[in-house]
Order: sequence, then structure tokens, then C-alpha cells
Amino acid sequence: DQFMKSKLLLQFVDGGEPKLLVKTEGKLVSPHWSPNGKWITWLGAVSFNDPFPGSVFVVSSEGGASENLVKGFVGSAIGLNWLPGSPSTIVFTATEKQVNTLTAISVPDKSKMVLNSQNLAYGSGVSFTNNGKNWVIAASTPQHPNEIFLGEGSRAASKITNFNPQLADLKLGEQEVVKWKSSVDSLEIEGVLVKPVGYEKGRRYPLIMQPHGGPEAADLNGWLASYSRWAQVLAGKGYVTFYPNYRGSIGRGVEFSKADHRDLMGKEFQDMVDGIDYLIKEGIVDGDRVGIGGGSYGGYTSAWASTYGSKRFKASIAWMGISNWYSMTGTAEIFLENSTVHWDLIMYDNFQIYFDRSPIAHIKNANTPTLIIHGAQDTRVPIGQSQELYTALKWKGVPVEFVIYPREGHGVAEKAHQADFMQRVFGWFDKYLK
Repeated sequence: DQFMKSKLLLQFVDGGEPKLLVKTEGKLVSPHWSPNGKWITWLGAVSFNDPFPGSVFVVSSEGGASENLVKGFVGSAIGLNWLPGSPSTIVFTATEKQVNTLTAISVPDKSKMVLNSQNLAYGSGVSFTNNGKNWVIAASTPQHPNEIFLGEGSRAASKITNFNPQLADLKLGEQEVVKWKSSVDSLEIEGVLVKPVGYEKGRRYPLIMQPHGGPEAADLNGWLASYSRWAQVLAGKGYVTFYPNYRGSIGRGVEFSKADHRDLMGKEFQDMVDGIDYLIKEGIVDGDRVGIGGGSYGGYTSAWASTYGSKRFKASIAWMGISNWYSMTGTAEIFLENSTVHWDLIMYDNFQIYFDRSPIAHIKNANTPTLIIHGAQDTRVPIGQSQELYTALKWKGVPVEFVIYPREGHGVAEKAHQADFMQRVFGWFDKYLK
């Protein structure tokens, strides 16, 4: 929770008391000195309840008021540094909807130049030559995992490596960005869709919805084949996979990220269901064969689908997810972050809504076969959350299995566990959706 109360201090090497430069209203990460030592820049939140440190701030190294250089930016900055050879130009990477972008911004006048906005997914890392002329990123696309791309100024970057030439011989599922309107308020929501290999228009396929964690995160239109992102493997098995960037996600500005405050699994869950309905209406998906699987906040969404939304889902995988906000709030390592940037509400001020938005509060509706997975050493979402869900579903008579991976924390790191994890995931969906 120190993440929520960060300060930026200047400590002189010859000793003395540190000088306070910045005491933020919320999250503060990645401070960097300018090459001439006159400025310090960092990524930060605009308020204490801003879920993500996605704005670019700067302050004089002498102190004084800090300034948000990207105020009103309809995206989320995710990495930054100073441009080599320039004393006053910051370069930052950002998530904008389903892609990453690279932008240079001048400190004195806040003028911007977009260096890259191709359909690439590359996260926060970018490196420049010493003169600042060329830059490189490790980026993925729907056709391949990370390769090295070389750019010059604002020209389109070129792929200069080919680490996985064998992919040219594989058939992949067609991948695209899809858009639909919320049935609640007509807000446009977007996401990434991956169709089965050999997709035939007019034929309806089983669907796996994989909601991201966070919720201050986003799924990009990049490579979606890993132990935690299953799309291309599922495409080879005849499934449609759907990644909705529901309200509360990053990549669309601060207000969009805040749009689920005090309404967890309210409008944001409806955004996802509306996305499923859109795919059914388009004739892509069989509405009687819909599954869901996700981790962390995505695991919470899956647990919610297994209970509150059980009528819509025929199979669920709840991986390291939240089932009871009462017990989660008092036992997790991120009490303050959960309460302020996820909820914007302290549980002790409103117990009722915390319970109402807990999956176990809706266990009477549960009928969805659910595979529950958790790491034994998880402190972010304690394993008791999965134990509670398992006990409740078992008591209700719902088909349920509970897998605990020893030594694992919030994720699955060991390769043997990852292999076992994937086999269980695909086996569960095949059992209940094929």
C-alpha cells in the first residue's frame, strides 16, 4: 500500500535532510532525471482514486509545482524516459485502446510528436541510440510474439529479427478488434476477437471469454498465445476467444478507468455480456456454448459469472480470483489500493455493497461447472478466496474442482505448473463446451 502514498525526495550525496519535491495525490512510479539535471519526470495518477499512474508529470529539480504534461490524454502512459541528446524532450510509451504508441513531448511548450502508432503491442520498453535519432522496441503482432523493431523519428518501424520462423508454417486464427455498444448507457466498448482456424462464416462456434485482470489493464491486439493468454491455442481447437476491454480498463483516459468505481461487476460486467450478445447477433458464437476464464480480477469476473451470471455460462475457470470482499479486504496486501482505486469506497463505510458484489452472495444462482486454481503462496489474493468459493459451490452441488499449485504466488511461474495448468484449462472447456 506504500504504492498509494509515494513521495519524491531529493537526497544530496554529502548528507543532510532529504528535500521533498513531490507529494502526489496517488500513485507515483518511474522517476527520471533530465540529461541536464534541471527536470525530473515520472508517471503518476491525477488523483488519489485514479486507478493507474498513466499521466506524465514533470517538476523542476529545484522544487516547485509539478505539471501534468498530458492532461486530458485519452490513453494511458506506461513508460517514459528522456530523449538522448535533448535536455527537454520526454519520450513516453502508452496504451491507446488496443495498441501501444510512442510519443515525444517537449517540456517547455508541451508540443507532441507521435513517433509510432502502428498496430503493435510493445509495453513500456524503448531504447534510443546515443544521438536520439533511432529507436528500438520489442513488439508483438497478432502473427508473432516479440521481435525487434527499428524506427527512425516518426517513420514506420521495421521488423529486423525473425526469432520464430517456424510460425510461417502454422495456421493461426484470424484476429481483429471488435466494437459494440453498452445496453446500459450506449457507451462504445472495444475488445479483441480471435476466430478459430478455418473459420466458416455462418457457422456458430463455442466461445471463451477471457477478461483481463486489474481491472486497470487492457488486452492488446498483439500475440495471444501463452500460458495465461489462450486464444491461438483455443483457435486451433475450434473456439472463438474474446478479450473485452470493459469500463475500468486502461487505454482510454482517466475517466474511463474510473468508470467502475462503486459499481464493481455492475456496468463493467454488463459491458462484457453485451459483447457476447453482439457476437451472437453477428452469427459468430453459439450462445448455448459460452465459457469464461480469467485470473486475478479476471478470476473475480469468472467467479461472478459462475454465480450471479450462471445462466449465461456453461463453464468457468476462476484463477486466483476474489469470491468474498469481506474477507478479501481484511487479509490482502493491498487494502488501501483495493479500497481507493478499485472501489473508491472503504468497506467499513458500506458493508452491504461489498457483500452484494461478492460472488458467494449469489451462490444460490450457481449452476456453472467451475475449475478453481490458486497458488499456495499468493498474498495479493489470498488462497482463502478460492477455498470459500470451492466450499460454497461444493455445498450447492455444482461440478467443481480445486487445484492448488505449491510455491506459486499471484500467477504460475514454474514451467511444469504452467504445462499442467494449460492441460487442465483446455480439458475443462472441452468437457463442458464441446
